Amino acid sequence: MKVNKGYKGNWIRFIIFTLVVGLIVGIFSVTSDNLPYLPDGVTTLQFVISYSD
Repeated sequence: MKVNKGYKGNWIRFIIFTLVVGLIVGIFSVTSDNLPYLPDGVTTLQFVISYSD
């Protein structure tokens, strides 16, 4: 049985794209839910790092 490998690269790109977009949307979702509770001077990166601890 022959397997068509012509679409394998497309699936890998699709999976990587989906993971990257999902990660970005997830970060924005968590950040926007907690924006009212952030003290002044805390950057988004600091918040993400502290949220994961």
